[in-house]
Amino acid sequence: MKKSYIKSVSTKHSKELREYSKLKTKLLILCENKSELSGAYNVECHHIDGREGQLLTDPFNIICITRNEHDMEHVKIKGNKHTKQELLDIVRAIRIEQGFKRIIRKVEK
Repeated sequence: MKKSYIKSVSTKHSKELREYSKLKTKLLILCENKSELSGAYNVECHHIDGREGQLLTDPFNIICITRNEHDMEHVKIKGNKHTKQELLDIVRAIRIEQGFKRIIRKVEK
């Protein structure tokens, strides 16, 4: 029987994961553990438009919401279902108010 090995994480991805961990901690502190949509407590960071490439560490792609809000079809609050674009618009306003600067990033292929 062949031995299977766990694929190691690349140096680049390892660096991205460390950067993401720091960003996630900062965002959770800034939102004071309250949902950025409803104000409910006990939040987690969720990516609006995926986690691939530089989207993993883009604060304008991360929203702090509760697990329940996330599971209710990617965010259905007070009967209103938000589209991805609406969520990105909400997060953009919050991040700018928090002092984040929008960085135009090259798309990796």
